[in-house]
Amino acid sequence: MIIEHTKKLVFIATPKTATTSIEAALLKTSLVSHMAGPLKHITFEDYLKLKVALQLDEYISWAVIRHPREKFISWFRYRSRAELKGHHRYLGHLTLSEHIQTCDQEFIDSCDSREHIEAKGKRSDIIFRHEEFAEVKKFMALIYPDISIKKLNASPGTKDFSPELLKQIDGLLEEQINWYESIETDTCDSASAKLQAAQREAVSSLA
Repeated sequence: MIIEHTKKLVFIATPKTATTSIEAALLKTSLVSHMAGPLKHITFEDYLKLKVALQLDEYISWAVIRHPREKFISWFRYRSRAELKGHHRYLGHLTLSEHIQTCDQEFIDSCDSREHIEAKGKRSDIIFRHEEFAEVKKFMALIYPDISIKKLNASPGTKDFSPELLKQIDGLLEEQINWYESIETDTCDSASAKLQAAQREAVSSLA
């Protein structure tokens, strides 16, 4: 999580959504609080508590969500890296098909973005889709014209896998996918409009 004090924006870092790239860009801005360690991927419920504790009422939260199927494959690839060999989380000894048949609930839950963007009837103010990352880049370029964002740790996506395998993954993640597809997300234009409205409201409250 990064709290940017000039524009009063809070970036909620959802795992496997280019957070490394976004954080690298945001850290180039002048007034930021970088919450690392256990706060890097804070849940939205914990963010709401922190928002009260740090008096962030006027701040706007924003986040990026990713299709659960894409996260499933990204996590599988990440945990199949050679440097993890010997670790209990290593998956490089399995094919994707074998992993689909044997993965546990913890792995399935890791593909779910819900806990990072909503809790207690509230939801992040601005939400982008990872597959529409161009909108994230446009938003950041609009808000922070002096910095650029480069997408690091890019994933090759799902093109290497058969439709049958992808269908099996979708079966495991049906509830998550239904939620994901129901979410109304933002473009650069809608996100900037929300930010401007929040800024106007903040100014009027001081009048």
